[in-house]
Amino acid sequence: MKEITLYRFFMGPEVTLGYLEEGRNAPTYTLERPWRDNARNISCIPEGKYTCTNYVSQRFARAFELHNVPGREAILIHAGNEVSDTQGCIMPGMTLGLTTKGLPTVMQSGTALGNLMASYRQGFILNIKNMVR
Repeated sequence: MKEITLYRFFMGPEVTLGYLEEGRNAPTYTLERPWRDNARNISCIPEGKYTCTNYVSQRFARAFELHNVPGREAILIHAGNEVSDTQGCIMPGMTLGLTTKGLPTVMQSGTALGNLMASYRQGFILNIKNMVR
């Protein structure tokens, strides 16, 4: 399975931002909840390596599921734009922006997720690294 790395470059009190290093010309950005000691539904997940496989549900027609997240379950990579669109999952985006309240957001999330789905049909290993503390 191919490995890609998510580098978290901003870990603030409201959001966590990162980018996926996967060999594309333009980065795929990521938006997550802030770090809150891995608490369910309100925190991003710990650094580490996770196997990601295709996931389909009534809520998410296309997504990847991360396996063996310590103390957590049902962690996905799915489309969404604002931190309120996730309960601890990772949302990809083509660009970064700001909400009307001035919070960071990812834009064109559906396109970014579609690119990942097309490139990694068989799944991948996600290596998450914090560049800041």
